[in-house]
Amino acid sequence: NRRHLMKNLLSAILFLSILFTVGCDDDATDADTLVGTWGLTSATVVIHESESNPEETETYTPPEVSNTLVLADDGSYAENGTFDGDIATFSGTWSATGNVLTFVVTSGTEIDGTETWLNTYTLSGDVLTLVGEDEDDGVAETITLVYARQ
Repeated sequence: NRRHLMKNLLSAILFLSILFTVGCDDDATDADTLVGTWGLTSATVVIHESESNPEETETYTPPEVSNTLVLADDGSYAENGTFDGDIATFSGTWSATGNVLTFVVTSGTEIDGTETWLNTYTLSGDVLTLVGEDEDDGVAETITLVYARQ
């Protein structure tokens, strides 16, 4: 189970860094504050097996995992990362309205066609935090991604 989790974490990080909802502090409503290059500083996965199984928490930090998210001022974005030797990339466009980010993913690892993802975010100074929920084979996961402006 741990090996399965580790093999899929990179994809989860890349997908979830875009897919998930988080809160936004009142200073982070302007899209210009998000423009830049963001480097992942930590990824934490909490697995909620079921009510009868205890939760499992795994935390990953560089160099075990890496992820760079580039939000350009022309509305394009690119993301790439590695986990356990596997490489994944995504690209497309992004926009922000208030505390909601919209990503239109036009190419990437495990992406067929175009996908649109909506998110909210928390931005505190030069730290961007994404928290999201996912379900993998019926098992709920909460993933927290913390990025630092580079």
